[in-house]
Amino acid sequence: FCLSAFCKVTRFSSLQMEQIRTTKFKDLELNDEMVSIKSSQPISEALALLQSKNIRTLGVLSDDEKLIGLVTVFDIMTYICFGSFNSPDVSSNTDVESAMKSLDIPVGKVTGVFHNETNKTWHFNDTDLVLESFDIMCLGVHQAAIKNSDGKYKLVSQHDLVKFFHKFEKALGLDKSLDDAGLAKEKSCTVVKESDVALFAFRRMEESENTALPVVDGSNQVVGTISVSDVRSLSTNNMDMVLKPVLEFLEGVHGESSAPVTCTSSTTVYSVIRDLVESFHRHVWLVNDDGKLIGCVSLTDIIDYCADIIAKQ
Repeated sequence: FCLSAFCKVTRFSSLQMEQIRTTKFKDLELNDEMVSIKSSQPISEALALLQSKNIRTLGVLSDDEKLIGLVTVFDIMTYICFGSFNSPDVSSNTDVESAMKSLDIPVGKVTGVFHNETNKTWHFNDTDLVLESFDIMCLGVHQAAIKNSDGKYKLVSQHDLVKFFHKFEKALGLDKSLDDAGLAKEKSCTVVKESDVALFAFRRMEESENTALPVVDGSNQVVGTISVSDVRSLSTNNMDMVLKPVLEFLEGVHGESSAPVTCTSSTTVYSVIRDLVESFHRHVWLVNDDGKLIGCVSLTDIIDYCADIIAKQ
């Protein structure tokens, strides 16, 4: 046992922890100014903007350019799967022409309507400490508005937080396996079968309050992921795609069905964060040694784990 080496590691971790506690939002590498849309513009334009910018959230402005709220792809997904296609029976939703026209309504009509995280717009100043956002992010809020000194806004997301945590591997114990970190808990997941249509999958997301679901085959192997972000690829030209089986829908709107992101109980927290950041997913599916689904690890889980360590130091 080398006491000198131990002291150096301990001191280094203490310095990292102090850096975490004193970092302000303005110190983070956030995206440029928040992308916004006027509340009077149609949902179809909001979808096109979300897709072209590869983002999940838009600021919603009044006609005099004031921020009045946020609208997410989750909000729009909910409107499409219950409003555009409004028959309770999924198989009865065949009026694609009416569904297309439904995208002409103003985006303001779906702003702050469906979900708690956008019923209220969480605000911080860029001079506030990043740790002030931990509580709401641990509750599953995916983003907050950051007001800069010039009065303009940026967004901070759960992805931004885990990217920030990724820099502090030792201080936050990110080199631990999911099992050792207590993150490899087996739990029941809402799933969709590969034979289910995309509209059914989107409705299950809303009903289960999940932003993504694993697609499983007959042996409970994960063969894909369908998420709210996939809605961004919809337009008035391809609304009929949501009536196709999930994997066919994903291939149709993306050109291919990408492999799902999975992990095992022996995967390190650091590796899971890397996979979440690189894939831009919010969930990694936890599988056993046979590749069967046994749970998931989300951005919220990671933030909760890191916040708990920071609070105890």
